[in-house]
Amino acid sequence: MTRLRWLLLPLLALTGCAWLDYPAVGIHRPVITGGQAQVDQGQVVDYDGLPGIWLAAHRSSHGSTFASLVDAEVGDEVCVYGSCYRVTQIIRWPSRTPPGYLGPLVLQTSLPTGVLLVVCEPV
Repeated sequence: MTRLRWLLLPLLALTGCAWLDYPAVGIHRPVITGGQAQVDQGQVVDYDGLPGIWLAAHRSSHGSTFASLVDAEVGDEVCVYGSCYRVTQIIRWPSRTPPGYLGPLVLQTSLPTGVLLVVCEPV
């Protein structure tokens, strides 16, 4: 994460925002809290009501914010809310209903059939 992003983290926390930094797939975006309405606005959303930190965004519409998430690989580093995580699992789930708790950090995007879930554990 660049020095500027680290300097901005306290400001983002005060304004209710965070920053997602996933360099291996080129995702560097602010994170907001919300639900489907915010996902449909092209945002990366820490989804209300889902366990742990569950970040969701569209892959092929509404700005395609998570278009490159399909390039995720086990071992990649992902940082959010000032903490870093390592990708431990990549799951292609056959339905749009999440399976429940998978780990402390999950990134989700849609697939033509189901969803892609990128599960991360603390570094």
